[in-house]
Amino acid sequence: MQDISFKMNVKHKLLLTNGIFLLIVLLSGSILYYLIKNVVQDNLNSELENITNGSVQTVKTAINSSVKNHLKTIADKSKSVAQYYYEQYKNGKISKEVAYNQVKNIFLDSNYMKIGTTGYLAGVSGNGVIVIHPKAEGKDVSKAPFMQKAMDIAKSLKEGTPRDTYLDYLWKNPGEEKERLKAAGLDYFEPWDLIVWASSYKEEFNSLVNPEDFKQEILSLKIRQSGYVYLMDSEGNLIIHPQLGTSNVYDSQDSNGNYFIREIIKNKNGKIFYDWKNPNEQKRREKIAYYKYIPEIDWIVVTTAYIEEVNESLYLIRNIIIFTVLLTSLIMVGISLKVSQFISKPINNLMLSINEMKSGNLAVTAKVETKDEIGVLAENFNQMSHKLKESFEQIQAQNLTIREYNENLERKVQERTLELNKANEELLQKNEEMTRDLNMARRIQLSIIPSEKDYPQMKELSLGSQYNSMDSVGGDIYDIIPINDHTYGFLMADVSGHGVPAALITAMVKVSFNSNSIQGLTTGEICSRVNKEIFKLIGDLDYYLTAYYGILDFKTGEFTYTNAGHHAAILYRKKTKQIEHLDTVGFMIGILEESNYETLSVKLEPGDKILLLTDGIPEARNRQKEFYEYDRLIEYTTRYMHLNPKEFVDGLIADVDSFCEGNPANDDRAVLCIEFLYPIDSKQKVEESIRIEARQLPGNEKGKEAEEIKIMQTKALNFLKKNSYMEALELLLDLNQKDSKNSIVKNSLGIAYYRMGKLEDAHKVLKEGVELNQNNKNLQRNLALIESRLKKQK
Repeated sequence: MQDISFKMNVKHKLLLTNGIFLLIVLLSGSILYYLIKNVVQDNLNSELENITNGSVQTVKTAINSSVKNHLKTIADKSKSVAQYYYEQYKNGKISKEVAYNQVKNIFLDSNYMKIGTTGYLAGVSGNGVIVIHPKAEGKDVSKAPFMQKAMDIAKSLKEGTPRDTYLDYLWKNPGEEKERLKAAGLDYFEPWDLIVWASSYKEEFNSLVNPEDFKQEILSLKIRQSGYVYLMDSEGNLIIHPQLGTSNVYDSQDSNGNYFIREIIKNKNGKIFYDWKNPNEQKRREKIAYYKYIPEIDWIVVTTAYIEEVNESLYLIRNIIIFTVLLTSLIMVGISLKVSQFISKPINNLMLSINEMKSGNLAVTAKVETKDEIGVLAENFNQMSHKLKESFEQIQAQNLTIREYNENLERKVQERTLELNKANEELLQKNEEMTRDLNMARRIQLSIIPSEKDYPQMKELSLGSQYNSMDSVGGDIYDIIPINDHTYGFLMADVSGHGVPAALITAMVKVSFNSNSIQGLTTGEICSRVNKEIFKLIGDLDYYLTAYYGILDFKTGEFTYTNAGHHAAILYRKKTKQIEHLDTVGFMIGILEESNYETLSVKLEPGDKILLLTDGIPEARNRQKEFYEYDRLIEYTTRYMHLNPKEFVDGLIADVDSFCEGNPANDDRAVLCIEFLYPIDSKQKVEESIRIEARQLPGNEKGKEAEEIKIMQTKALNFLKKNSYMEALELLLDLNQKDSKNSIVKNSLGIAYYRMGKLEDAHKVLKEGVELNQNNKNLQRNLALIESRLKKQK
């Protein structure tokens, strides 16, 4: 289509464009006609359905009114019969029993006041018991909902309050299979407390209804010019029809042989199309009919309209659309021919000028004949011709310059190539030097990280470790630091960043922890000293590190630890197969010059293992960018901690590598697993523990009381070590009462309160201890820790 349009002249393009426009107009008219047709049909359907519903409602209203009046009249007449015989009794002419029996016999007489086909009279007492009935006399129906309503009606009539005495309900006489819908007209005869009950089954209402009551109202309904409404029963007998009277149309057929009346009777509700000719009409015409069933009288209301009358407005709209399209076509063709002549002339003149320029005449100019877009195009052509001529002259001059430049270009390229080769050789040389430096840095870093040959040779200890850096050198480090013959420190640290700077800092960290791991200092005090030293070295370089430091005493099995912003250590209890997390409060190292670090301890049993690691393990990622995560680490630990430390660590690294699926590491990875096999000497351990605690006892007590205080404090300290806080608290409270000026007792009491979670009590007693002995650093550090915890809680 684009190729054909490209080869056409302006006149044919205009005609083609107008043809497309007319096609769009025709298509739009067709769509409009279709939409209007749907709207007209929807309106007709709605109209027919509404008229049908209205007719049904009219018939139902007439039925209900007729039946209601008929039943009320019978009930009223029957009450008059009861009144007559009651007056006979009152006047002494007959006894009360005779009067009541006469009324009863009349009510039960099938020839008296016959109601429909099987309707009858009945009498019900005011308390809901049937006292007169052809089939159910003596039955108590007072609990039935409809009888409750009937008793309310009787009460209203008794009180003289106006009330509708018509009632709908379901009823089944003895011997009948199912309940049927009934209607009743009620009245109340007060002297005998008798509810007079005239009833008929609704399915027999047609015998109580006179179609003449609403015939004119039905025949007055018109749909378009000659559509109408008619009624028939389920046998095809017409009840009301404007042309056919009351004939039977059950076997009526349309021109196609369809028994449309039978289909209406079968379906009872719906819509149908058929053709029909009334006696006064010359030919059959197609009709549309809506029909609806009235079950109370077994009638069907049918509303009909002729299709040709419905479509008259559609035919008019269709003709208008066709006429509009034809007239528009003629006008558009004429306009296109005129416009094409007006446009083509200046375009042809411009094309002649372009062809002359194409042949080599750059000085040609086009004639400007109009001031529209074509005239502007001609002016632009003239300007382009002038500039093109100037450009051609400039190009000729530049060609001379280019020839001269080309002659020198090869020489300049050779010179530049020599310069680039020299620079490349220098870069390669520097790269080799950097590679050698990095390899040396890696060898140095690996030499300061303990390997299996550097492990302490102790039968009481088993170790496993691995270190993998992301780059040539990394920022993770672990270390095993001997403090004395039975005590070792275990360090795991992670410096922020990677590369050579991080590796240098790890070396500083190793040296600082080794030099400050002095016997007698707690892990918290060691971390505090290391923090000050590292801050002085890197405090202004935006570097810092997280660290976990623990000290294991192989005589006592006691593991004291401090966490400086690092991952908590994982403790595996061999006896219970349970996992514990060893954590303390502590800030990262190298950010603040003054930082306090908490020290806690735990008692290890033979076979217990402690796992230290850096965040390169849980934060390892696979190709889908999913993390290995801490939960997966705990799952692996729970499953495989029974292995010896080396097998466990090797398996953990292999599991992480398998998870990562070859995805490059995004951080350094370090793991250290410590297994406490058994203590050096249990007997020596107990004696040493008691002796160390005894050194802390005050020396100014004398005599028997001082000895008693020593024993009590020793017991209290042992209870604290065993995590028996309640027993320790009882002894320490007693000691505090006996010696209220003893700052060491107050420090121990504060620790007991803290371990039990009673921070307010711990704060109070530690503050008293500091006031007694302001030079005691342990008291000051413990007080600062408690105050920090209280602030966090707030």
